[in-house]
Amino acid sequence: MLLSQLSVGRQVVDLEAYCLLHLFATGLSAPPGPSDLSCGEIAQLRSPARDRPSIDRPNAKLQDSDWPLVQALADDGRAPYRQLAARTHWHESTVRRRVEELIASGVLFFDLDLASDAFGIRSQALMWMSVAPTNLRDVGQALASRPEFPFVAATTGSTNLVAALVCPDDRSLYEYLTGEMTGLDGLTHIKTAPVMQFVKMHATMAARQT
Repeated sequence: MLLSQLSVGRQVVDLEAYCLLHLFATGLSAPPGPSDLSCGEIAQLRSPARDRPSIDRPNAKLQDSDWPLVQALADDGRAPYRQLAARTHWHESTVRRRVEELIASGVLFFDLDLASDAFGIRSQALMWMSVAPTNLRDVGQALASRPEFPFVAATTGSTNLVAALVCPDDRSLYEYLTGEMTGLDGLTHIKTAPVMQFVKMHATMAARQT
């Protein structure tokens, strides 16, 4: 669908598409700058299911019957259970129980878009990295453990790791690239693209199959 829509636009002169093979980080992290939230408040906002090892999670699976619920949450992640029940034609208690089951299993999760300037983040960049296969997991996990990286994933293509980096300013971005990044074993190449403006941040999918 995406390729068929883009092909009719004359403004699109080049396109590269990759497959995300593994997500190391896609959730809430403490912003690397001034914040009104304490460490305890940030911990309360974290999803226990997403931080819990997969072996300790309940084993609920996404069923075909769940997709009306997933789509309703994708349209409005703040929708109350009563509204979700009307969309799915389920009883409200059924919706509540199923949402809790999917969240506890790590299949369903919610992300929050924030005004980065309010947290002192004024420099953001996307990074495409080449990492030796034997070091890919370690580098991905190392970046994911850092609050400066809200998104890290292994990918196909000419590079095998992609990440989003957020910093207070361009100077901090430079210092991070020439400091912290140089200590990662197996990292051989970095391509950095600064984010000039966000056109759309809202995600259209609210669940994933584990």
